[in-house]
Amino acid sequence: MIKRSRDHRARGLLIKGILEKVPSDSFEILRGELKEIIKGEAGIYALYKQKKLHYVGLARDLDGRLYAHLERDRLRGKRDNFSVFLVKRVKFLKDLETLVLRIAKPPGNRLSGKIPGHHEMRRALRRTASQLRRRAARIATALR
Repeated sequence: MIKRSRDHRARGLLIKGILEKVPSDSFEILRGELKEIIKGEAGIYALYKQKKLHYVGLARDLDGRLYAHLERDRLRGKRDNFSVFLVKRVKFLKDLETLVLRIAKPPGNRLSGKIPGHHEMRRALRRTASQLRRRAARIATALR
């Protein structure tokens, strides 16, 4: 019997399904089948323009949101592909979107999302750097 590591058992607890880089012009044709799969599902979606990530969003109903972007939006026809990432745990949806926005910085998104207490790590590092500078100054003074 093969013993599995803890990390292996944790896979699949957040992501429920992925559909990547589907041509946007096929949305209208595939909408019925897609609706069956993603209706009422929450997740993150990505819109691509000239094969580059252009916009990332979150939705509690992916079908409706994609329809709005790909069929009704003022930019419809300008995006060539879309991807959908279904999420099991809706409570982490905003955090996931924020991470993707901060890492990828897609040009179509104006905001990058807020992370509570995100300045605390930088403050802690500044404090440590300041302490190290004072310590180095004391050592330099002692060596004179």
